[in-house]
Amino acid sequence: MAPPPFFEANETKRPEKIFLSLRVFWARQHRRRLAARTVPSGCGKISARLLGRVALPFASLLWSLCFAVLCCCCFWFRFGFAVRLLRAWLAAWRVFVGLALARELGAFGYFIT
Repeated sequence: MAPPPFFEANETKRPEKIFLSLRVFWARQHRRRLAARTVPSGCGKISARLLGRVALPFASLLWSLCFAVLCCCCFWFRFGFAVRLLRAWLAAWRVFVGLALARELGAFGYFIT
C-alpha cells in the first residue's frame, strides 16, 4: 500500500532533523495539515497566551495598589480588625501569585493557556 501524499511542498520522506516547531514536526509525522489556532471570540486576533502575559502584570500592579490603599485605610480602623483584614488580603494575594506562577510554569498544561 502506498504511503499517504505529503502536504508540504518539496517535502521528502525524511524531514530535516532541525524543525521549526513541535507542531510542524507532529503534523509532518502524522501527515496532517496544520489547523489555525483558535482563540475565544472575545479576544479577537490577540492570542490567549499574549493576553495572559499582558493581563497578569497589570492585575498584579492593580492588586498591589489596592493593598497599599487598604494598608492606609486600616490605620483608621481598630487595630484588631485591621490585622485580620490584612491577613485575609495576604492569603488571597498568595493564592493569586501561586496561580499566576503555575500558569507561567505550565503546571496546568493546556487548561490555562
